Amino acid sequence: MEYHNAMKILSQLTIIFLVSLLGESISLILPFPMPGSIAALGVMLILLFAKVVKEEHIKETSKYILDNIAIFFIPSCVGIIEHLGLLKSSWWKIIIVSSLSFLITFLAAGYTVKAVIMLTRRKP
Repeated sequence: MEYHNAMKILSQLTIIFLVSLLGESISLILPFPMPGSIAALGVMLILLFAKVVKEEHIKETSKYILDNIAIFFIPSCVGIIEHLGLLKSSWWKIIIVSSLSFLITFLAAGYTVKAVIMLTRRKP
């Protein structure tokens, strides 16, 4: 039973890593800058909608990664602490940019949800 679970997790990780690699490759080819992780999310979305990758193909590993996502923020926090001197000189710029990007994201998400609700309520 242990062998089966290990192989299942390994195959799920392989799918996730291959999609990540494909996303990174796409971001290198594009004529405009796009993070590879964002391209990989788009690829995964397309694969899930096309049913090439099914939810059960990545479910357990994805849940584990999401449950432990705080670990991925540790390097960022350490980097911020290491460069605190740089941040002290321009903290107000960071606050303004963070506030504006939060507001824009919040509004975009709200209007997107509103549009999806309106589209789903329409009768065919």
